[in-house]
Amino acid sequence: MSHELSPENEQFIADGVAAGMFAGRGEALDEAVRLLRLRENVVAYVDEGVRQLRAGECTTHDEAGLTALFNDLEAKLTGRYESP
Repeated sequence: MSHELSPENEQFIADGVAAGMFAGRGEALDEAVRLLRLRENVVAYVDEGVRQLRAGECTTHDEAGLTALFNDLEAKLTGRYESP
């Protein structure tokens, strides 16, 4: 498969390979595609959030409620959470 890039992008990849950021051109292109897929996923999550907000599928919290929510999430992530 041929990969035609702009001269600026070719130079960016060549510089990255020369600096040891990538083992070769293919690895740099694989990383670029990985980041594009990640961006696509982020856009999809944002779009879903916007859809939920527009449909009224959201919960509002005051400052104390947000603090409690974040503390609960932190406890779950650190293994300190005890399920009811």
